[in-house]
Amino acid sequence: MKDSKQRLFLAVDGGILASEAALLTGAGDVLARVRTGGTSPQDIGPEAAADAVEAMYRDAVAAAGPAGTGALSRAVVFMAGVDLPEERRALRTALSARFREADLIVENDIHGVLWAGMRRPAGVAVICGSGINALARSATGRTAGYLALGTVSGEWGGALSLGREVLFAASRAEDGRGPQTSLRYQVAAYFRRASVRDAVAELHTGRAPAGALVELADLLFEADANGDAVARALVDRLAQEIVTMASAAMNRATVPPTGSDVVLAGSLLTAGHSRFDDLVDSGFAASLPGAAVRRLQVPTIVGAALACLGADRGGPLPDEKQVRHVADALAAADRRTRDLEPA
Repeated sequence: MKDSKQRLFLAVDGGILASEAALLTGAGDVLARVRTGGTSPQDIGPEAAADAVEAMYRDAVAAAGPAGTGALSRAVVFMAGVDLPEERRALRTALSARFREADLIVENDIHGVLWAGMRRPAGVAVICGSGINALARSATGRTAGYLALGTVSGEWGGALSLGREVLFAASRAEDGRGPQTSLRYQVAAYFRRASVRDAVAELHTGRAPAGALVELADLLFEADANGDAVARALVDRLAQEIVTMASAAMNRATVPPTGSDVVLAGSLLTAGHSRFDDLVDSGFAASLPGAAVRRLQVPTIVGAALACLGADRGGPLPDEKQVRHVADALAAADRRTRDLEPA
């Protein structure tokens, strides 16, 4: 059994649709990794979000067994939907009531991308998954980002936005208000309905499967690969939006392109959509010459784990060896969990 006084660390990557947590030692060893559904306070409120974090912590301690005996020293909670200072305060207050002795760090989930991906003193992180966001950080620690609150805050992009655009284009193609597109037939087939109109009714009445809007983004990239003009225009727009977000954030944080990192993360930016990736890369080459563009090759929970271990130094700049150690430890924790599951 481990020393009961050992320091433990809780890393949380909280998402709109899915969340996970890892329990670590100070050496970066992962004792347990657990998952749950969406935990964003914008959807469920700060108290329920804190309850979900506490439940993941308890599940992680149980999964770790005797090795998880110890005092929780620090909890890093990178959470989607924590955009405003008052939202961070509300979640931190709720978490403080549950983790009274632990040092708490609460930030938007985009910080996990910076921690996991930056290798230079300055740069920008862009995440494009269910939603979209970006955060630039200068060598002096100055940051600039966005309020990811949807169209009211200027946000466009991410699978949720793209899903709505797919339905918009498919509906207008079907009823004659817009140009024809193969998305019209793809949407009807996805919902197993005779028409887009029937598919929209499924969504409106709540009968559609959970996550349907997000999954419609896959139809968009499929149509783009097949040369559909409407789909190509949307993919072009998304690529330009990603470059624009990163460039504007770097400008506001006074981060020069040369010698900086551009870290790309999220399901849409790491899925290997070749034409989309080429558009993004060429856009950055033109707008941010001298910047190193890299797609995050590890899950964003790695960033929260690295923040647990390196928070005392004040910002992200882990070396590749440390990143690999944490990523491998997380993968090993997954294998242990699978081995314990009944056949």
